[in-house]
Amino acid sequence: MTIVVALWAISYWRTLIVGRADATWSPSNLTVRRTAVVFTRGRLELLFVHWQDFKDTFLPEKWAQISPEGQQRILDYRSRNPAFHGWQFGAPMASLPPTGTVIYESLLGLERQRVYPGDGFAIYIPAWILAALLAIPGARWLHVTCVKTRRGFPVELDASPDAV
Repeated sequence: MTIVVALWAISYWRTLIVGRADATWSPSNLTVRRTAVVFTRGRLELLFVHWQDFKDTFLPEKWAQISPEGQQRILDYRSRNPAFHGWQFGAPMASLPPTGTVIYESLLGLERQRVYPGDGFAIYIPAWILAALLAIPGARWLHVTCVKTRRGFPVELDASPDAV
């Protein structure tokens, strides 16, 4: 739970990302699939994305219609974004400074949004809900321990043979 509370506080200044990504170039397009857990602006975001770009751009009949400058920009983009299959980790700066509005929005309930481009969605869970759920087992243990102690049962029983 301490880790969740720390991530919650840090997420107002940094966006913490851990996830799996697959980017594949085919002769006709770029396909990206991504699943990630993101802590940002006081919320835990579960991200599921699938999208395609440059649909049929590289086919000869469409490639001929693109200006030479446009062709060069697409080739530059392709060289800067090679195929990738693996885990991604990151901690870029948060997109917004921690203002009252951002903090207020992070306290609101669950939210589901569609992710563009492509087919995908994100589920936003306020970090305080996650921290509260993780606190329940600890609170239960503490309650049971206090009740046992009040009734005269010590928390730690002496297991030595002389204690009988």
